[in-house]
Amino acid sequence: MTLSEAARESGISINTLSSRVSGGSMRCYRRQARTYVTLEDIGNWVPKWYRGHETAILEAHTAGEPDAYIARKLGLSRERIRQIRGERLGLPANPPKPYLPKEFAPREA
Repeated sequence: MTLSEAARESGISINTLSSRVSGGSMRCYRRQARTYVTLEDIGNWVPKWYRGHETAILEAHTAGEPDAYIARKLGLSRERIRQIRGERLGLPANPPKPYLPKEFAPREA
């Protein structure tokens, strides 16, 4: 599959995949000026700490932690946390903090 298809399928950004391919840390196949990878190649490249992020995000989200805190804790961007939370885990936006009055809680979109 092409890099854009692999990015959609795996949930890893196309920029990350491209940099891994060009850097030589992930295997690829080239044909007629197009770059192809397999999900197996991506699975072999993805480090173990990356696979554990979903669990860490789920636990922190359940505890009521905002995306910014989770991002700092895991060393990821807030956008990446939002992607994993929304696309892979199906969790809603940041949960309201239990100690905030209801009028200060984030509004549902």
